Amino acid sequence: MKDTISKIFGLVMFLVLVGGILYLNLFGEEANEKDIYELIEVNSNSILPAEDYILFTELNDSIKFNDLTLPDVKARFEEHPYIVKADIKFDGINKIIVNIKEKELKAVMLSEKNPGLITEDYKLVPLLKNTSFSELPVISHLKTNSDETGTGNPENEELVQAYKIIDAIKIADENIYKNLDEINLRYGRDIILTFSGLDCSVIFGRGNEAKKIVYLQALWEKMNEGNNLFKESEYIDLRYRNKIFIGKKIKTEITG
Repeated sequence: MKDTISKIFGLVMFLVLVGGILYLNLFGEEANEKDIYELIEVNSNSILPAEDYILFTELNDSIKFNDLTLPDVKARFEEHPYIVKADIKFDGINKIIVNIKEKELKAVMLSEKNPGLITEDYKLVPLLKNTSFSELPVISHLKTNSDETGTGNPENEELVQAYKIIDAIKIADENIYKNLDEINLRYGRDIILTFSGLDCSVIFGRGNEAKKIVYLQALWEKMNEGNNLFKESEYIDLRYRNKIFIGKKIKTEITG
């Protein structure tokens, strides 16, 4: 009987000892040692430089990393107006890696009340220093109702019209889209488009976007080849059904 009890006791002690060793191996280091963060690396950014995102989070000083946790880093980055989501991980040595997903920008919004950048889903975000927006068209002179506090309203018909034009041009011809400088909504009157490298404006009017873009695409090569007809033109008018009007510049002579 005594031998049996001794064997059971010895087995229990052995299991406790083995369990303790396994616990220390698996969790001892984690319990006693804290991850050391010395660097933050930001990836997948295009709207702003990585340094600007880090500066916004106030994590540009490694002294502040002492009590930092990965959820803290995630929360700080996701407070930025350009960021949709931030995925955070530790490289196992000393670096926090931040992979961000930025908002999709649609255009630069020029407005007396609320200038800034407008996103694909009609959200207005501030235009910050060092923001990369040179490839975005400008939407200007947007008509808003008196009760609208901002311009990023998907129910604003003017804004929807501008989005339709941008999308139609981008689908039809990427080169024309890259040269689209401005969509002037003229507070509800006929829309005027301007393109880089093109001296004459395009009176686009309203409605029938797809058809007008086809006309514009057909003229584009000739307009950019330096065709004399377009070099001497002041505007191209696409407002009329099945017709394109080209307005020539009026030459004035100074006498006396």
